[in-house]
Amino acid sequence: PQPQTPQPNQPQPGQQSGQQPGQQPPPAAGAAFTDAATGLRVAVPANVALVSMAELGSRSGLTMAVEVLPLERAATGRAGLSTAQATAEMQGLAKHSFGEAPVQAVHGSEELLILSDGTYAKAYAVFSRGDACDIRFEREVRFYARNRQVSIVLAANAQEMTAAAPQFFAVRPQCGQGMVWKNPQDAQALQHFFTQARDGTLPGPPKSWADAFEAMLPGISLQGQQPTPQQPAPQQPAPQQPVTPPMPSQPVQPGQPGRPPVMQPGQPGQPGQPGQPGQPGLPGLPGLPGQAQPTLPAGTFLSHNQARCRMIPPEPLARGFQGKVMVSEQTFSLELPWYGPACFVTLAQPGGVATGPHSYVMLYSGQTLALLQPGPGMPLTRAVAFEDLNNDGYPEILLIIDNLAARGVRYRDNKVFWSMAQPNGGVRWAERPEVTARIADAPDMKALRQRLRQGQ
Repeated sequence: PQPQTPQPNQPQPGQQSGQQPGQQPPPAAGAAFTDAATGLRVAVPANVALVSMAELGSRSGLTMAVEVLPLERAATGRAGLSTAQATAEMQGLAKHSFGEAPVQAVHGSEELLILSDGTYAKAYAVFSRGDACDIRFEREVRFYARNRQVSIVLAANAQEMTAAAPQFFAVRPQCGQGMVWKNPQDAQALQHFFTQARDGTLPGPPKSWADAFEAMLPGISLQGQQPTPQQPAPQQPAPQQPVTPPMPSQPVQPGQPGRPPVMQPGQPGQPGQPGQPGQPGLPGLPGLPGQAQPTLPAGTFLSHNQARCRMIPPEPLARGFQGKVMVSEQTFSLELPWYGPACFVTLAQPGGVATGPHSYVMLYSGQTLALLQPGPGMPLTRAVAFEDLNNDGYPEILLIIDNLAARGVRYRDNKVFWSMAQPNGGVRWAERPEVTARIADAPDMKALRQRLRQGQ
């Protein structure tokens, strides 16, 4: 085959995101990173800039970098693993094992993830590289595809993060005028900061950093990879086998949750006991009782108390979701395995409840489990349903959506977000574009379900 001319922002073997010799400047936020050698595509979340590894955290706001290296060059990359170490890590992930935690990883931040195509990845946070004056806020996802090591890092600006939570930081004369960790060796303090940022109790830049990481994960895809048994095969979704999650003896009060119980290897998605709530924190979202109900068998995933998620005070929404309001008639109370009571909330800008655009968030006792974006345009939610199509114990989210064409004509733009049970007992949701293409114009929920089951 003839060698191909490198294309801008499509790294060749051993390259990374950002400006490279002969390339154009990095793309604006909202772009996508692609790599032909691995079939990798990474959608850049809104308000995140794609840069090189060297530029991470160097500018205001959020930055993201991607690095793809052949195994024989892994030692030159961000992780600094030898070829033997990278090979061992790749083999461990293939066996669904996190393996050894990186030295710089924040204790408690380590996660074994399943990406949308079934690939296993390790994720962790890094707050320092060991130097007492070094301070950074990075979350990394690392995995392997076609004998190449892939590292994706999301970083926040250190000055903005320290200003948002000054209680964790101090000025050290030997480190200049900038704030650094009071004690970079205090693993408990670093873990406490990470947990509060992840769970939304540190507002502003820390929460934006955590939310962007969650928004980034569903946008990671590998073309041509075969789905694992935990993932739905795109052409033939499995028939529904409803799961009835355990009902809690007492309602969970709003607050910050503990982490979901750790799942034993080989049991992703198996329903367990509801998670336990933590201390009071983000109360939830506002709304008034609505009328629409998804047409599902009683007790599948819907809670008996549908008013619970529609009557939450409005202030947290304005703080945590940039002033958005609830679309109450498309908001539902659920019972999820491992978590217990949860809220699926449809959001809109003030004045946009009846016109769109709509977006979605899954909340558990104040924690954001998922931020789901239906796509560009003016998506307007017409119906919502929850059904376990891939038999992992968690519901797929089925959405009948109208969108607005350029001339003001509405057209069907339906979505399905597939559940991905995680080895730690949690769950994530991601869209599968090849399935969306088949169901996008389904006229109603019955037709959408029929297409999913028949693979038409």
